[in-house]
Amino acid sequence: MKKERKSKMKVIKINNNIIILFVVLFIFNKGQAQINNLPIQEQWEIGIKDTILSEQLSNAFIIYNFIGDSTYRIIWGNEDVINYSNKKFNVLGNGVLKVIANDTNIILLEQGCGTSCNFYVVLPIKSQMKETLYNNVIAYDIKKNLIAYIYYCDNYQNICVRIENYITKTHIDIYEKNICENVVEMSCIKDVYFEDDYLMIIWEFNKTDKINLKSL
Repeated sequence: MKKERKSKMKVIKINNNIIILFVVLFIFNKGQAQINNLPIQEQWEIGIKDTILSEQLSNAFIIYNFIGDSTYRIIWGNEDVINYSNKKFNVLGNGVLKVIANDTNIILLEQGCGTSCNFYVVLPIKSQMKETLYNNVIAYDIKKNLIAYIYYCDNYQNICVRIENYITKTHIDIYEKNICENVVEMSCIKDVYFEDDYLMIIWEFNKTDKINLKSL
């Protein structure tokens, strides 16, 4: 039995460096992982529907382990770390989550989920850490570990913008009132961006928020 399990192991080389990852390829009791040069989203779009899709990043790897045709779990890490997602993610009409950024701390994934709707997933590259999901994201700054998103607060009476440090989990909340009646909130934003120690939000109806982020 032990010999059979060892036969499922494979050395994965990343970026032709002398980096050796021993990844158990019998993940969730099936499949075989293989680092691919194409982004996972592109693999999906061109019709590669293997049990496992994988992507090599500059300093890490990410693997989607499919459970049937409609759901998948995520495995990610580097030469020292292998993490597994708690959540099962659904395959949507526009495919699967795509990698939009990564550094030595995290891998950041994004997917649209309808009109003025998105969700982001932060994958910490640290041992035994789990994923964090964010809905209705309007901006992020991977250099400062910051993400900004809209949510309903005060028992759904008001709209809030939260700017969160996804490493430390510290955050700032900005309460917005009567910003966009009868309109999806994200559609009311003309522009949004991080600038120095501020988050700038330019709303419709000539309103601008300049949010000081020094406490984060």
